[in-house]
Amino acid sequence: MAVLRTQVDKPHGVPRRGYVLSSAVEEIARHGRVVVSELSEAFQQDSWASAPFVWCSSGIGADRAAWHVLATWLTRQVDRPGLSLIDAVVWYLGAPLSGRGAEFWHGLDVALADTLRALSTLSGHIELLPYILESHGPGSRLSVMRDPATKAARTTKKRS
Repeated sequence: MAVLRTQVDKPHGVPRRGYVLSSAVEEIARHGRVVVSELSEAFQQDSWASAPFVWCSSGIGADRAAWHVLATWLTRQVDRPGLSLIDAVVWYLGAPLSGRGAEFWHGLDVALADTLRALSTLSGHIELLPYILESHGPGSRLSVMRDPATKAARTTKKRS
């Protein structure tokens, strides 16, 4: 027996009237950018914590490490929804944390708990994963037409 799907419960990859992919992505990605901003700031103060997440020395440092941590956490949400940031870091590193490392990540878990919860409960946070990790933010032709403030992001995307 065929199951009829409403417009609301269609997967994010299905084009349909009234559904704008960039809007769906931005609803989720704005939470991701808050997480990245907080992580980047923490890494700038304690750069030793970012070392496992930066595998090149091209000067991208704290921001790139923060995006890497967010991607790790989101990836871990696929099979273990609801895990904390520290759980994802332990999974990624393959070893438990102690002392200074445990304190650092626990503090971030507490500070980011509400934002991470919001991000992980929004519809599409797994299906739209590659788009959510767009570090420049909204900057498509459509977004610039809707909000001229996104022109800087579009210019940066085109340049890089």
